[in-house]
Amino acid sequence: MHLDNFELTVPFSLLHKGKKLYRDNAIHNFTSMGEDLLQMQVLDKKEYTLLVSLNQNELSYYECSCESALQKMHCEHLVSALFYLRDKTNNSLSDLYLKDQLGGTAHSFLTTVSPKEINEFIAGQLSQDLSFRNVFLANFSASLPANRNFYNQLLNSVLDEYCKSRYQNAQDLEKLSDNIDKILSAAYHLKNNNNFHHTFLLCSEIINGLFNLLNWENNRYDELGIIIKEGFDLMQEFSSEDLAPPLRESIIEYCLNGWHNINKEFTEYYVIDSLNTAAHFCRKKKQGDSVLASLLLYSDIYDPHYKKSQIEYTTILNCYGKIAATNFLAKNSHIPVLLKLLIDNMLLEANYDEAKAIAQEGLEKVEASYTLDIESYLVEVLLEIALIENSALDIFYFGKKLFLLKPNFDKTLYNLLKDNLPSKLRTSLIKVLIADLQELPETTGFDRIAKIYWEEELWNELLHLLKQQASLENLKNLAPVLYPLYPKQLVTLYQQQIFVYAQSASKKSNYQYLVSHLRQLLILGASQQVVETIIHLKKLYPRKTSLTRELDMVF
Repeated sequence: MHLDNFELTVPFSLLHKGKKLYRDNAIHNFTSMGEDLLQMQVLDKKEYTLLVSLNQNELSYYECSCESALQKMHCEHLVSALFYLRDKTNNSLSDLYLKDQLGGTAHSFLTTVSPKEINEFIAGQLSQDLSFRNVFLANFSASLPANRNFYNQLLNSVLDEYCKSRYQNAQDLEKLSDNIDKILSAAYHLKNNNNFHHTFLLCSEIINGLFNLLNWENNRYDELGIIIKEGFDLMQEFSSEDLAPPLRESIIEYCLNGWHNINKEFTEYYVIDSLNTAAHFCRKKKQGDSVLASLLLYSDIYDPHYKKSQIEYTTILNCYGKIAATNFLAKNSHIPVLLKLLIDNMLLEANYDEAKAIAQEGLEKVEASYTLDIESYLVEVLLEIALIENSALDIFYFGKKLFLLKPNFDKTLYNLLKDNLPSKLRTSLIKVLIADLQELPETTGFDRIAKIYWEEELWNELLHLLKQQASLENLKNLAPVLYPLYPKQLVTLYQQQIFVYAQSASKKSNYQYLVSHLRQLLILGASQQVVETIIHLKKLYPRKTSLTRELDMVF
């Protein structure tokens, strides 16, 4: 097993468990025990000790204290360690050293600048750069004086300057601007003190005031446009905060209501702006049914059967699709449809990177909801992109996942998996696939395992599988290929299963089904054994007259 492609030789079930342990930071106490020998602790249901030896990134030895390691070829703790080691190898020490050097250089440089120059620079950035100001206040607000006078003065002066620059093009709106300036100042003050509830109340007052003003001055949309945009910008900024669910829903309601109150010539812009806000917000907060329902209700300009323009359609579809991808709800039938529309549209535009990201994000959510149809679609998309990118590892990973999701054996996928493996690993493919299939429901797994043995002409293994899961239906399907090779074993298995079935048979349809399998034995050439079986059945069940009548009709 090599760090670069160990996924190719690990059963999917173990791969999934190991990757989850790695993502949950289960590995700790990582130490070197000597040349090429590493020891670490893995926290699972309890703590396990793992020893790993690598030779040029090739696994040469491992030992785990878990019980699974004694029974299986690999365990999930080893898989988590391989993910960890590959990540550790990719993050080279030289990169970390370079970061340390840069940090030291920056610190040395600051000692050469006078405190006055630094203060003037910070004051200037606080007045001009909103992102810098937010970072500064978030880091240093706790260090400000207890009475907050300095904080209030700084905040108000900065916001006054900020608001003036944003509203300088509005005419005859001085009074409204002054009021909004004050509300903004208070809102940002509350925001930076983590008082989200009152922040929202102030924000909603701003938005309500803007909508009311539109009703009073409905012929002045151009003049009010900059203030309306400010309201939406403010909502988008606050939507990233950790608000309580009722406040989160209300914010989206305001954003979506906004474009209904604006002149039609502004509708397209604000619909898209509002949906972007909602999509960004939902993506961050993983909103539930009520918000998704409101999004669909407000989408009266969205019609999958009518495209007013391809650009508008694509933009709005992207907005809705991202919400669907990041808030996947299997019980809401609209969401899978929107998700498919979005990804299909991206594939048509050859926007593979974004389609891949959204499909992966959707797949992470759908795996927990067991929605087979949409899960298969997402995996097919990721496999299609992997084939376009010619990524052998992704082709194998998603190809195998899709192969396992399919209800029946898919020969095309099976050949694809074989073709994208190095020749020395193709033997292990059979073991890996069978290990994964054995964890599926018995009937589904059996059929596909049997097909693999059949494809590879592994007749001994196929016979052994049939003995383990013998049934009349399985015998009927496999007898044509196995009877010429193992006639005695097949006839014996058939007779055993016929007697087992006869014990519980009580209806005419049951007897007819039993007789059909006796005729199958006749077709195979086992007429003598059929006669012996009929005689024995009549002796066992003399009172089952319907069975006797059906048996008399075999020949």
